[in-house]
Amino acid sequence: TGNTHGTGCTLASAIAAHLARGLPLLPAIHAAREYLHIALSSSTRLALGSGPQRPFNHGWMIADWQGDAGQGAAGACGRVDTGSVRAAMRLYAVTDAGLNKKMGRSLGQAVRDAIQGGATLVQVRQKDCEGGEFLAAAREAAAVCAAARVPLVINDRVDIALALGPGVGVHVGQSDLPAATVRALLGPGRLLGVSVKTAAEAEAAVRDGADYLGCGAVCATGTKDSSVIGVEGLAAVCRAVAPVPVVAIGGVGVANAAQMVTEAGAAGIAVVSAIFGQVDAARAAHELRSTVDAAIASMQPVSNGTH
Repeated sequence: TGNTHGTGCTLASAIAAHLARGLPLLPAIHAAREYLHIALSSSTRLALGSGPQRPFNHGWMIADWQGDAGQGAAGACGRVDTGSVRAAMRLYAVTDAGLNKKMGRSLGQAVRDAIQGGATLVQVRQKDCEGGEFLAAAREAAAVCAAARVPLVINDRVDIALALGPGVGVHVGQSDLPAATVRALLGPGRLLGVSVKTAAEAEAAVRDGADYLGCGAVCATGTKDSSVIGVEGLAAVCRAVAPVPVVAIGGVGVANAAQMVTEAGAAGIAVVSAIFGQVDAARAAHELRSTVDAAIASMQPVSNGTH
């Protein structure tokens, strides 16, 4: 784009702003670079200025410059579209360091196996892990996901997601950083997921910028201490925020995966031990993915062959 006047000032200002928010230096630089990239991308069609360096919309997050192109920042480079997010929810694999250790797998191998079996999104969850160790593990997972073109989100840690560079999202719970704060830190172009149990929590999360919701525990689970909401509770959340994708989590496996889709309206399932607690993680993922795909296919309208 020729709309580049002010890139240096914008980058410096963005770094300063992220430092003021409390980010360490390197994550602040990564976040500022992404902000600048989106600002430049959103200004490619602005017909402003006539010199060799035309102005660009350095404040794209708060101002929509229509210009002569008739398209502002939101249209040029906005949030991930709902259809793409829904497709990524079919088989949502949540890693578990304890299970990987028990099964003798590295995080990279575990993620590779899950994706080989059909996982459509990976969340790296490393509880009780220091920042440096978390970042090293997440980089391993990010390399695998990038090679397979599978979306990656980081549980809780916005700083880790920013340090990994553009394209890595974040998932937060009700007791973590508020979704609105996380969205402001991430900008509009990264995935943001929020854990919910009720329709009210779901509606609030969507208002605050969530792209998708993780809802549960739907059934009893030994992976995480969480109250059970049942299929009815999941269905209520799905109805409340449609068409925002909702993924069912908690006690979900091959036996009940289809029910989450066909009865509750979930876009897919999120699992931990159903993949990473299995000897053959790739095969387990394949069985889960096949079950979800079949359930989704069963809900599609059947053509009668007429025109």
